[in-house]
Amino acid sequence: MTVAFISDLHLSAGDLQTEARFQRFIAGPARSLTALYVLGDLFDYWLGDAQLDWDDYAASVSQRFALLTRHGVALSLMRGNRDFMLGERFARACGATLLGEREIVTLGAERVLLLHGDELCTEDVRYQRVRPLLRSRTFFAVANRLPRAWRQRLADDLRAKSRAHTARTAMAIMDAHPHAIAQAMRSAGVARLIHGHTHRPGTFDVPGVGTRHVLTDWQQPASLLAWNAERGFYTLPEGDL
Repeated sequence: MTVAFISDLHLSAGDLQTEARFQRFIAGPARSLTALYVLGDLFDYWLGDAQLDWDDYAASVSQRFALLTRHGVALSLMRGNRDFMLGERFARACGATLLGEREIVTLGAERVLLLHGDELCTEDVRYQRVRPLLRSRTFFAVANRLPRAWRQRLADDLRAKSRAHTARTAMAIMDAHPHAIAQAMRSAGVARLIHGHTHRPGTFDVPGVGTRHVLTDWQQPASLLAWNAERGFYTLPEGDL
């Protein structure tokens, strides 16, 4: 039994390098897994599940995931800050389970907290103010009723504002805050946390609490965080996948 965790693929039809990485993974190493967790930002943007009707690339991603799940791999998807409108229709098309914002999984005898990670960046006050609105049922319902062109303009506007905000905000402010990390782990009653979002991969000690794994984005050579009963948690670099 091998379980793997990935996030921040930011897939889009125009990013051929990341698409090639994804295709190599989904057609090869992913098939040897028991379960795969995608912890947000699978896509660079997502305009609601109606995107499957007009976006051939998005449909191809769901089709490849469906082949993986039919192969016997249990797939779980979490929304990120770029694809927060991902819904049940897309999950069904993939044969996947759509996760909530916070999930706890048990691996062996250990309970592990899974997050996308954007909620941990608490010093980014401006983003944290708008985040509850974008994740609300009301926004989800209204945005899913908008015509395609309006959704596209909304997505373009949000991405432009995000790039501008990132450019003028110190990286330390946009990173996960130590207090938020420890608080999330203590609140969940766990000694291990896995998340993405920050694009600062690695395994870190959380003093007095436990261990934090940060997943890599796929715009750099992708690594895979995995777990099995024999080895515990381990990381495989792209060349070994």
